[in-house]
Parts: sequence; C-alpha cells; structure tokens
Amino acid sequence: ILKRNEGYVMSLARLSDLALGKAPERPADAAVQVAGDVQIIIPLKGLVNVEEEEKRLLKELGKVEKDIDFLGKKLENQEFIGRAPAVVVAKEREKLEEFTNKKQVLLENLEKIRRLI
Repeated sequence: ILKRNEGYVMSLARLSDLALGKAPERPADAAVQVAGDVQIIIPLKGLVNVEEEEKRLLKELGKVEKDIDFLGKKLENQEFIGRAPAVVVAKEREKLEEFTNKKQVLLENLEKIRRLI
C-alpha cells in the first residue's frame, strides 16, 4: 500500500526521501514509531538540537519542581487548610497533582532525549 501511494505519502508528510523495504539499521539519533507490522524510522539529525532540548526540559523541570515544593508546603500548612475554603484547598491539591504529572512527563522526555545524545 505504501509503495503504491509513495508520492502521496511523501507529499502529505512533506518528506524529501522515503525508503520502503525490510527494516534498515536504526540510526542512534532516530525516532521510531511502530504501527502494526510497519516501523517508521525518522532520523532526527539536523531536525532537533538535542542539547538545546535537554536544556529547555531541565529549565521547565526546575520550574515545575519549585511549583510542587511551594504547593506541597502550602498544603502541609495547617493554618491554610483550616482557614481556606474547601474549594480552594481542593483546587490547590488538583494543581499539585497536575504539576506532579507534568514532572513525570518531563522526566520521561528528558530520558528519551538523553538517549539521543
């Protein structure tokens, strides 16, 4: 199917090259997506500056960790818990959960990008 529609695939995906056949050796700096028995290998060399992406992820991770620390301390403060409306406390707990989830995603992305270095 891909071979028959190679021109369409290249046009839609804006590809300069499309190699079809048995799975080639995967370059170390490539992203891979598997769909059924099809393996899509995208060389990232020249597309992504992995060092810059690592710096960006680390910077964002630092901000998220500060937010987690701030919210954690806020929610440990018994005065805040006692005085704030339950809705506000619940909202702060939701924020903490969102930041914790975001931290996990950032750590996973950082691990992936470091494998490319």
